[in-house]
Amino acid sequence: MRRYFRLIVLLALIGGIPKFINYQGKLLDSSGVGVNGVMEMTFRLYNSDTGGTILWEEGRNINVVNGLFSVVLGEITGFDTLDFNTPYWLEISVNGEVLSPREKFTAVPYAFRADIANNISKLTMDSTFYYGGITLTYTCGEGISFGD
Repeated sequence: MRRYFRLIVLLALIGGIPKFINYQGKLLDSSGVGVNGVMEMTFRLYNSDTGGTILWEEGRNINVVNGLFSVVLGEITGFDTLDFNTPYWLEISVNGEVLSPREKFTAVPYAFRADIANNISKLTMDSTFYYGGITLTYTCGEGISFGD
């Protein structure tokens, strides 16, 4: 049974979490009206809300309808060099004009749960681990159970 547990963990690590980030926004002109058309947009991640270092960059042409757009970041330039263990700020430029202020990246609810997995150092034959008010118990041959 232990062999199957290791296989499941290995398969989960191989499949992993998709390394893309969905981003949606609204572009308005100076009159507050949503713009239309294809806009050249560049998305950059920084290590600071102002100044700082560009850690990641991706540019593309985005179709904007009534000011609304949606893009999946990471499809062209992957996030391979980022481990998302420190704060990042997103800067967007549209047709060469940098929008401000930068937006701080924040976690989604499932990321909090994933943080538990990152902090489990090792499961032995029979283990109980407590993290953030959650109890994780692994009993050899019986699997893993979660509890409050």
